[in-house]
Amino acid sequence: MASKLQPISKIVGIDFETACRKRASACAIGICVIDFATQEVIEKQCFLLNPETDFDHINMLIHGITPSMVHDAPGFAFAVDKIASFLDKKSVVVAHNASFDMSVLRLSCERLGKPVPDMDFYCTYVLARSLMKGMASYALPDVAAACGLPAFNHHHADDDAEACAKIFLHFANQLQAQTINQVSLRSGVRYGYFYQNKYKCCHKTREVQASMDAFPIEMEDTEEMEERLFDEQDIPDDSPFRGKTVVFTGALSGMPRADAEALVVSLGGIIGKGVSSKTNFVICGYQDPKVLAGHEKSSKLRKAETLAAQGKDIQIIAEDDFIAMI
Repeated sequence: MASKLQPISKIVGIDFETACRKRASACAIGICVIDFATQEVIEKQCFLLNPETDFDHINMLIHGITPSMVHDAPGFAFAVDKIASFLDKKSVVVAHNASFDMSVLRLSCERLGKPVPDMDFYCTYVLARSLMKGMASYALPDVAAACGLPAFNHHHADDDAEACAKIFLHFANQLQAQTINQVSLRSGVRYGYFYQNKYKCCHKTREVQASMDAFPIEMEDTEEMEERLFDEQDIPDDSPFRGKTVVFTGALSGMPRADAEALVVSLGGIIGKGVSSKTNFVICGYQDPKVLAGHEKSSKLRKAETLAAQGKDIQIIAEDDFIAMI
């Protein structure tokens, strides 16, 4: 899975064409990789795949791929390895109507007994529904045109993959988002993921919030905010913050505190304003001497140390360790 706090490195657009109604019948995969920093296409490929099943006539009419064209093509394991070769801890996979493409990936891997590569992904259809209100159609060509992209060969897998990768880039730029977390919080759309063969779909959680500055998280709003941002089932089973009360002290260098608090909430945590015996984690940023009134540490940090010395279940975490936990 990608790091939610680090700037996105690559957008990996994917598109599957299938031989028949069965999802585990991929006969082609298109892949387009965009370098997020330069916003340039660095890879664009289309590979025919042998679906090892019969073709439906309607599918052949849609994409033009026939049984004779894939007779000597590799099987689906090739596609899995090809996707995995483009993934790193800062990449994000995108597809249009991702529920289809991800079910092709999941069910095909299940048929092969092969694990799905860990990844975070977005559906550009769901993002478009959230960010482009009132369109008559959210089909890929219509969304691409609305984003100012040129016409392309729809149902050519590599062109479809390029279109959805560029649509995601357009939305990220529109939201002034550099990270997966920022896209989620500002679009109101929660990313989907495969992680250790567990699957969660990309879905809308709330209305668009264009500015994080207009979306503060106060302690009294935590339960409401958690409900609006993320469902309970979105929280990873191994989240260290699930059901824990977290307090921040000091200035964070890696992100605004509002972003950090939102991340804790997304992982099932509860934001506390002050340190008490109910506090489980104190996340410690830079302790600025100018605001410490002659002390070396903030009052929150000093109280946390006192409680820890008394045997309370409270951990003091440096910012770098907090980042590593997410």
